[in-house]
Amino acid sequence: MSTLWMGNLEPYMDEKFIIRGFATMGETVLNVRIIRHKMTGQKPTRLCRLKRTPSLAVDKRFLISSHTYQS
Repeated sequence: MSTLWMGNLEPYMDEKFIIRGFATMGETVLNVRIIRHKMTGQKPTRLCRLKRTPSLAVDKRFLISSHTYQS
């Protein structure tokens, strides 16, 4: 299992939206936790943490992308 932090979330982005987005890319997300303000319950931080199963596809895409942009 690996943990990924995401920032700059828009107000319409909820847990289901994030899970569907990763599923579209073939990723399995185990848990999404949107960080909310403790007192109001709102999302001023615009952050979330998600736990996903490790995927060779993501690692392979990163390596290809990283290799492509090297000078």
